[in-house]
Amino acid sequence: MVQPGPAHNPANAPIELEYMSPPSPAMNAHIEWAPNQPAAPNPVSPIPSHPHTPSPSHPHTPSPPKCSQESQSSSAPGPSSPVRHQLQDNGPESESPEMGPGLNDVLSTDPNSYYYGIHQMHGALRQRWLDDPNAPHCTAQGPELDFAGLINNPNPRERWIVSSTRWGAAPGMQMNEVRNLGLPTGDNDYRHVRIQKPGVHPTRGTGQNEYLHYNGRGVIFAVHVERFSGPHWSQIALAQYTFDFPIDTLRYIFIQNVINDDTKLFFYNVLYAQRNVLPFDTMRNTSAEIPVAWIFGTPEYQGILGTTFGKGVCALLISAFPRGTHRIARILSWKHTLLQLRFDIEETPNLQSG
Repeated sequence: MVQPGPAHNPANAPIELEYMSPPSPAMNAHIEWAPNQPAAPNPVSPIPSHPHTPSPSHPHTPSPPKCSQESQSSSAPGPSSPVRHQLQDNGPESESPEMGPGLNDVLSTDPNSYYYGIHQMHGALRQRWLDDPNAPHCTAQGPELDFAGLINNPNPRERWIVSSTRWGAAPGMQMNEVRNLGLPTGDNDYRHVRIQKPGVHPTRGTGQNEYLHYNGRGVIFAVHVERFSGPHWSQIALAQYTFDFPIDTLRYIFIQNVINDDTKLFFYNVLYAQRNVLPFDTMRNTSAEIPVAWIFGTPEYQGILGTTFGKGVCALLISAFPRGTHRIARILSWKHTLLQLRFDIEETPNLQSG
C-alpha cells in the first residue's frame, strides 16, 4: 500500500538548469521539452463494488489489432508544483530534429535513420498505429480479458488471486497532482486492487505475477507491476479499470517507481544524460525532480513510446479505443527517488497535416 511521505519541495534544492517555460494546466509549471489467482461451481467475484455506485459491466469498444506487448516492473509518488523551467540542451553536437516522422511521412525500418535509434523507430510506428486506423502491420488486439473472468476462472491454474482489494484514496504523495488534474480526491474514490498468479519466465525462472493498481474515474495508477508470464500489463490494467469505470473516462496513466531496465535506462542514460543532468540515481540529483513534458511528435516523445512501458501504454489505448480516435498527448517524467511517468490521453484532433 502506498504511504504518504515527506512533502516534495524542489524549491529548496539547488537547480542546475536554466529555466523558463509556459505553465501547464496539469501542474503549476514544468519543463517542456520539445527540441531540441479451487474452482467453485458458481464462482463469485470477491471484488466489492464502489461504495457510491453499482459497478455495471462496461463493454469495451473493440478496435482493430494489438501493438506489440510489454513486460515490466514498477511501484509511488508524484511531483508537487515545480518552478517554471525550460530545459537547456547541453546534449550532443548533433541536435535532434524539431519533430519526428509525422502522419504523412514514410517510416523507415532502419533504426540508424532515427535520432534515438530503435526506441524511436518502435515509438514512431506506435504513434502511427494510434493516429491512423489504416496503418498496416499493427500487432495489437482488441480487449482480450474480462476482470471477473480472470479471478473466477473455473480452471485453478488460470485463476488469478485477489490478494487485496478495497476502496480508498489516491496515492498520498500524488495528491497535489490529482487535485491539479481535476481527478477525484475523496477517501473512497479509488479501487486499490492487487492480483497475483504464479508464472514462469524464460530466463528469470519461476516467480509471482503481481499487479497492483489504484484506479479512479479518469486515471490508472500502476503502483506495482511484476510479470513473469501470461497476460501483459496493458490487458490487466485495462480489465481492472473497465471493471469499475467506462473506458471513455480514462484520461491519465501513471507508472510509478519504474524499475524496468529498458524504460528507465532510456531516460537515465539517454534523455537525461545527454542534457548533462547529474546521474539520475544519485541522491544529489535535484534537477531531475522537476517534471519534464515530452511533447507530441518529437523524437524524444517517440523514443519514450518505443520503451517497454511506452509500448504498454500504446497497446492499452489500441485495445481500448478505435484507432485514430485517441492519442497520448504528452508524457511527463520526473524523479521521486525513482523514475515516475505520466501519460496524458486525449481524443485525437485532425492530424492530417502532421
